[in-house]
Amino acid sequence: MLRAAAPGKNQRVTAEAVLGYWSGLALLAPEMPFTTLWRTMLIVHICDAVVCGILAANGGRPRWPWTAIGFVGGIWVLVALLLLPARNQRGKQSSATT
Repeated sequence: MLRAAAPGKNQRVTAEAVLGYWSGLALLAPEMPFTTLWRTMLIVHICDAVVCGILAANGGRPRWPWTAIGFVGGIWVLVALLLLPARNQRGKQSSATT
């Protein structure tokens, strides 16, 4: 995890810290080695992308853009997608009422 540096000292943010927080894995395992971190992050982001695509399609949103956004943003985009209300699906509603 990122720690506050003493006043007057330079604090550098490492790639490990950025990837850890971007994927959310730093919140679960802050001392994860870098090679394990990026491999786990890749697998988790692929799973997040698939789930985002499914949720987007079921919620009336375009599947492929949300899949790509889910791959890049990971768990943070998945949470945002879960909090968004479902869109009205005009094509499906009009065919269901006729």
